[in-house]
Amino acid sequence: MEKYLNTGHYLNYWKDDGKFDLFIIINEGNYEAVDPIPMEKLNTAISICDNYIADRTMNEEECEELDRLLGEIFEFGVQVFKRKNMNLKMKKSTTVKTRTKGYVWVDTCFTLDHGWETMVFSCNENGKVLSWKDLDAELYINENNAAKGHDEMVEKWKDM
Repeated sequence: MEKYLNTGHYLNYWKDDGKFDLFIIINEGNYEAVDPIPMEKLNTAISICDNYIADRTMNEEECEELDRLLGEIFEFGVQVFKRKNMNLKMKKSTTVKTRTKGYVWVDTCFTLDHGWETMVFSCNENGKVLSWKDLDAELYINENNAAKGHDEMVEKWKDM
């Protein structure tokens, strides 16, 4: 069987002030991109990113070092992109207390595989995601529609 790389999972680090401006694609082999990543492995990667990125802008050499560190976790490596080089301005994340389903995290951003999208994940009251299996999702044709769609998704989940 031939080996192919898939890019079905990613991590986003973004703030309007440009401090967090990274988009990280997790490479996976063959059809693994449709399989969930074990939470322990994902939390380890997030911890490395959180500790490494801190509250600062990263240069290209630091991005390469982060790429190397994450490559030790993910068998097929990762791709680290500086988002501000992609001319993307908007990212929204909101923790929502629902009426009957606990807390959810509503995240809207630009992804390389789908474009503008909003996804909803189960989380705790502090916004820490408990499962990366999406509960809801919506795609948009542009940034303005994505910003409006994010707010609509937040209202939708408040009523659930």
